[in-house]
Amino acid sequence: MKPAHYATFLLTLAALPALSQTPLPAADTAGYVKGGYHKFTDTFRLGELTKADGTKLTAYLPCTRMGYERILDYFETPPGQKPRAERHTLPMEQVYAMRVHGQYYENLGDKGKPANVMALRVLTGPTDVFTYAQPKMLPVPIPGAGALLVNAYTNNHWYLRRNGEVTELRRGKFAEQLSAYLADYPELAQRVARGEANYGYQNTLTIMSEYNEHVAKAGK
Repeated sequence: MKPAHYATFLLTLAALPALSQTPLPAADTAGYVKGGYHKFTDTFRLGELTKADGTKLTAYLPCTRMGYERILDYFETPPGQKPRAERHTLPMEQVYAMRVHGQYYENLGDKGKPANVMALRVLTGPTDVFTYAQPKMLPVPIPGAGALLVNAYTNNHWYLRRNGEVTELRRGKFAEQLSAYLADYPELAQRVARGEANYGYQNTLTIMSEYNEHVAKAGK
């Protein structure tokens, strides 16, 4: 993702907290930060994990990233304390969803089969919106002090779920694909189809927020 698009992506997420997440719970524990130099850090907090077989587990779960890929680490006892907590790891196909620190993640699957990615839900409504972005460390220059490594994201993906059916948006066919998806709101669909400013791939969250508001009003 280009820097400008990355900035727009983060600002867009920040602008819609009430739509995207549930209220933050009271402090569960001090978050345990996992990571290190040149590594993407993550924070673990108490939450609920639902496995693919329907089993529910209260555990310390990661809650920093915009989605998780391949595996999921968790702790059954408070991490970062003595005695040292045992880390457990599940392959992503064994994970269905997790709720942790006001956020909801779900393995959206593909044609009934578990996927290798668990995405973060950022919008609920007539159409739910999920995202997954690949984490990496980026250097931020500090005058006179070299550079500071910070968490960043690249290559974000968008997933839409309406009436139980999941659609992944394709960056190369975004205008064509999303405008067809929004056919019941012609004005919005046309803006996307024309590629107007602020109606591109990186604006998916605000586009779908506008769509959901329209559908909700029309249904009243």
